[in-house]
Amino acid sequence: SIASERGAAIRTEDNASVNIAGGTLKGAESTGALQEYGSDNNSTITVTGGTFSSNVDTYIPSGLTIQNNGDGTFTVKRMDIVFLDGGAGDDGNSGADAASAVKTLDEALTRVADGGTIVITGPVSVSNAGKVDLSGVTVKRDESYTGNLFNVTGTTVLNLSNVTIDGNSVEGTVGELIMLGSGAVLNIGDGAQLINNLASAVYMYDSTLNLNGGSIKNNTTEDDGGGIFADCGTVNLNSGEISGNSAAGVGGGICILCGTATLDGAEIKGNEAFRGGGVYVEGQ
Repeated sequence: SIASERGAAIRTEDNASVNIAGGTLKGAESTGALQEYGSDNNSTITVTGGTFSSNVDTYIPSGLTIQNNGDGTFTVKRMDIVFLDGGAGDDGNSGADAASAVKTLDEALTRVADGGTIVITGPVSVSNAGKVDLSGVTVKRDESYTGNLFNVTGTTVLNLSNVTIDGNSVEGTVGELIMLGSGAVLNIGDGAQLINNLASAVYMYDSTLNLNGGSIKNNTTEDDGGGIFADCGTVNLNSGEISGNSAAGVGGGICILCGTATLDGAEIKGNEAFRGGGVYVEGQ
């Protein structure tokens, strides 16, 4: 929290840029909680969360709202549902519906409430992004969209915990929940669920997947690898569960065509396929 009795809690000048995602900010009555100072001030303040001693509605992105608490304070309310389209979206949009979807995962996460839902209506690229944490929300395939949800590539390390990525059992689905490209890393941790996709949950090529908890379950493909399709790369199954997946071809739980796979604690059960209901391995 930040409190000031003789001015704003935060004051900006010149070309400063400030992003506020939470906390409690109290300023003097004469200035309010936030102040952009100077007639030629080119600074920007963006507020996506927190409680303030003055109304900060001029600083919030479209789609977010201000709640007057009735005690002289105002709280920024994030959205229960945010629409995300990495192709046709625009981060200047509100995210309130499919027609006004935002473009990037970062923007969706700044707008969605804790425990809220991000609905994906077009492919989302996460490329050379370094460490990316996805937690505390549900990500769901829109009923009108059948392609990949996330295309994760390059130096990106995507960490999943306490998150549900739901394929929503959309008929005609041809895309994975996560496509993991060359060099990328996917860490699936406790509380993460990759579920209900009518294609492989994860397709990986020359990349690394670490299952350290959570579950990959109830995914179905007309091809190979209901839970995981690994085309080279490294798969480490340390804990967690792969269950209830099916493939019309091989590898109901996992299909591994080359690379390295280590099973050291995860549970693979209740998966079905034409061959290799649990795991199918094929060398070069």
